[in-house]
Amino acid sequence: MIGYKKNALVSRIGEKYLLFATSVLLPIFGILMSFDASYYYALKNEATGFDPYFFLKRNIVWYVAGFVLYLVGSKIRFKTIRNLAVIGMGGAIFLLVLLVAGLGKEVNGAVRWIQLGPITIMPGEITKLALIAFIATFFKKNPEKIHDFKRGLLPIFAVVAVCFLLILKQPNLSTAATLLVIAFGMLIVAGLSKEWILLSFAVTGIGGVAAISTGMYRMDRIAALVDPFADASGNGFQLAQSLLALGSGGIKGVGLSGSIQKTMYLPESHTDFVLSIMGEEFGFIGVCFLMTVYTVLAAVCIHITINTEDRFSMLLGSGITIMLVSQVIFNAGIVSGFLPPTGVALPFISYGGNSMMIFMFSMGLMANIAETNRKLRG
Repeated sequence: MIGYKKNALVSRIGEKYLLFATSVLLPIFGILMSFDASYYYALKNEATGFDPYFFLKRNIVWYVAGFVLYLVGSKIRFKTIRNLAVIGMGGAIFLLVLLVAGLGKEVNGAVRWIQLGPITIMPGEITKLALIAFIATFFKKNPEKIHDFKRGLLPIFAVVAVCFLLILKQPNLSTAATLLVIAFGMLIVAGLSKEWILLSFAVTGIGGVAAISTGMYRMDRIAALVDPFADASGNGFQLAQSLLALGSGGIKGVGLSGSIQKTMYLPESHTDFVLSIMGEEFGFIGVCFLMTVYTVLAAVCIHITINTEDRFSMLLGSGITIMLVSQVIFNAGIVSGFLPPTGVALPFISYGGNSMMIFMFSMGLMANIAETNRKLRG
């Protein structure tokens, strides 16, 4: 049981209101920001029908679907989630297998998507939330198994390893790394011993080095990270353009729609590198404001999680919070040159229906946990 630790500011404003304001209104800003970043690209791209509003219209549809999922997440019974956790995990692994089997859609040399008519599914995004629900359910039913390697840790390690290797095969190191962070973080919250924490760190470190060293393109990205301008027209091009965007923005930015890098200079300017465009247009102040909003959202999620009296809710909330924080850190690290360029969406801001809907549904679950806490406290 988790003791109730009251935070004056969060309690005074209200968990649900803060959660709603940040997780439902933040995507609206994301829609506007990704529209701004994609306008020129869509206007000049035959694949979009030269329609400058192509990405905006799709994003609005995804936002509406995400809002519905937020409401579903805020009302769904946790028992239903637990009953579907194993099926959901199995379904996510099945989708990952389909990608490896060659049934996915290839974009820029990576096979991360499954095309179903007008709908594109990204199994890696689904797998993150499926794993969170699976681990939360597993240790809700068997809390003592966190201290039992054979009956507790081994099954979890096996599931995580299978997902990690299948996602790495796409290739998608960033999502695979995020998956490891989520699983490891949840195991620590569940009560993983210090010995296993140290061993897991060691194994993860060795695995990370092996994953990077076995892919030549990953080694090239590491080299580009050290000095992107040494090969600014090759492997360092994307990071160099990102740094130029951030540098051009300075403290106050060049103003809304004033970005130069979004005019076909910075690849993925409306998706993984939308933060660079925001930095260029709104400057360091704008980026700091966005990070403050993320901090508030993370603080609300942590507050909700530590004040729950149900083990499942505590683990579910922990997993969602770790997923949110890790992706923000990874994305910010990538666009600023602290981490090698790889595909990580900035939650609620980057263009992409899968990411937006997964995060909005997740925030609905957090609202559900908050409401359950309120009822239990009377």
